[in-house]
Amino acid sequence: MDSRDERVRNRKAARRADRALCPVPVAEALGLRVAKVAAAMRWHGIEGPLDVATARRWLRGLEPIPDWCAELLAEAAARSAQRAARKRNEQIEFEHTLLLRIARVYRLLENGNRRRFRDADMDIVTDVALAAWRELMRGVDPSALSNGELRALRLCAIDPEHPEG
Repeated sequence: MDSRDERVRNRKAARRADRALCPVPVAEALGLRVAKVAAAMRWHGIEGPLDVATARRWLRGLEPIPDWCAELLAEAAARSAQRAARKRNEQIEFEHTLLLRIARVYRLLENGNRRRFRDADMDIVTDVALAAWRELMRGVDPSALSNGELRALRLCAIDPEHPEG
């Protein structure tokens, strides 16, 4: 069984060999990992190192991109698109959850059944109260506010009849 030191030495040697075949600036120009490019080059029997100028000519379309590199670039683009879609879906789910919470808190404020709110819900109550307070400061009559807005003001210790303090 290999010792830990020997495994580390082997890993470093493999990394050096990868960097000799595909230097870091070349991998950065392609937007790929050194190990992936080096492995693809070895698989396709390419023994000479790549240079940055060649990689840039490939990307600019001045020279045809080898199939092995086009495949790596396509995989990277697909992963990037999946990552962007996943991030967008997470954002949509977060916004949807927030909208559901806001609707629930508004419903509870309108019904007037609840005297206390959780801290997370109290943030929404505070936002409702702030919006209502702004309306009052603009000169809107308190009777024009909804029951939920009036309740939010009272929960935040703001008198709707005297909002200025």
